[in-house]
Amino acid sequence: MYQKYLDQQNSIKVQQLPYQERIIQPERENKEVKRANEILLKTATFFAQVELERPHKNAGFHP
Repeated sequence: MYQKYLDQQNSIKVQQLPYQERIIQPERENKEVKRANEILLKTATFFAQVELERPHKNAGFHP
């Protein structure tokens, strides 16, 4: 009788697994997207700063 109870509990856990995975999957993807956005923001900031510090060819030219 106790074994039947355990089998039922294991069956319920197995049935819940896809649902749990559906919850976990978007969380993982969200974490990856946030990380990618952070990298892109840092990269854009770096290149913007480099561009601002770069001497321009026409900076001293006034016609």
